[in-house]
Amino acid sequence: LRIRFGATAMAIAVLCIVVIELCWSVGLNTLVSTMKSWLQDQGFSNADSSSVHQIFTLLSFALSFLGGIVAECYIGRYRTILIFSAVYVAGCALTAVAARPGTESIPLFMIGILVLTAPGTGGVKPNIGTFGADQFDPAIEESVRRKEAFF
Repeated sequence: LRIRFGATAMAIAVLCIVVIELCWSVGLNTLVSTMKSWLQDQGFSNADSSSVHQIFTLLSFALSFLGGIVAECYIGRYRTILIFSAVYVAGCALTAVAARPGTESIPLFMIGILVLTAPGTGGVKPNIGTFGADQFDPAIEESVRRKEAFF
């Protein structure tokens, strides 16, 4: 019964990981690939729009350290992913509203992309990828065999 429950729990966890990773990747790649051209449409020079893009990338990766520290030292990975995913979603929503024709608000866009989306990315990035290995319980012999077969 424990192995069966463990397999079901693992399947649910893997499904959640895949869904979160898919949504995160699609959203992030959409923002990154359109950011520079949208900023140029708003009057930014090529150099200025590239700078904003690079600042976003820098913040996303640099804040990964913060996401890892918060998860490991304070609130755990599940809560960290939940909280930073909410921040990320809020940032994506604010960025989308700011870029909407008729609104086109650069200050809202900058808040959405740099203040919310980048930290949200930084909080999710270091934690979601490590869940694959965490789904194997070393106390269960079958789980150990599956882990060895997987890795």
